[in-house]
Amino acid sequence: MINQAFSKILVLITFVILIVGGILGYQYLKTPKEEIVSPGEEKSEEMVARDEKRMEDLEEIAFDLYIYYFHINKGKFPQNLTQLLEINQKFPDMIGAIPQDPKTNQPYEYRAPLDGEDFELCAELEATKERKCLNSAIPPEEKEELLKEAEEATEDASIRERDAKRLSDLAVIQTALQLYSDDRQGRYPAVIDGYMANLFLQYTGGKEFRDPLTNKPYLYNMCPPSGEHYHLGAKLEDENSPYLTQDADLEGCGFSGEDPVYDVSF
Repeated sequence: MINQAFSKILVLITFVILIVGGILGYQYLKTPKEEIVSPGEEKSEEMVARDEKRMEDLEEIAFDLYIYYFHINKGKFPQNLTQLLEINQKFPDMIGAIPQDPKTNQPYEYRAPLDGEDFELCAELEATKERKCLNSAIPPEEKEELLKEAEEATEDASIRERDAKRLSDLAVIQTALQLYSDDRQGRYPAVIDGYMANLFLQYTGGKEFRDPLTNKPYLYNMCPPSGEHYHLGAKLEDENSPYLTQDADLEGCGFSGEDPVYDVSF
């Protein structure tokens, strides 16, 4: 579920890069090898290879810059390239080491104004002694639309991730409920959260499971008074989740059976 959401974000990012690519003039990044070598001047293959690597690095860094712009610090480019590592907080392990010049092992030249509206990313080429730079020049009308689309994709991914966490939590709670019942002649706990649930929490390693958005306890009721059954549930944010067609949807024991509550009972 989370992988599907992450894939959707990457699709949007790729779409954004394709749009912005025309504005940036990525033709500089696609300079044929023949154009790098100046007429009448022989250049080593090592120099040419390093220049090609520099251009590939600029393309990779530019891609990460737009991930940062659209999904990390909405509408602002980072003040330095090290800040790109913040992407890993939202998309774990997406960025490793930030590329550096293949000969000097120094960071590429990068500048961004304080307002974060633009950037300039440059590399010095060896073969032609040229300085190649990329910068952003997104028209305001396109910027607003792209930011809106990125925000919607991010929120959709967050909803799916939280719903996946809710379903995972319910599965763990069900296992703990069964262990609790096995030790108590088939009787389930009256509550599963908070001070009064200390006996039950022994079966979850002391962990209280709560909704990842509201931090409220999941829906739970022991029933009937004899405690031989229970009803457990979580309200999903995605009202069109396919999991809502696979739950109990039973009315009673404090539940209406109506979606978008994903409920299980025993």
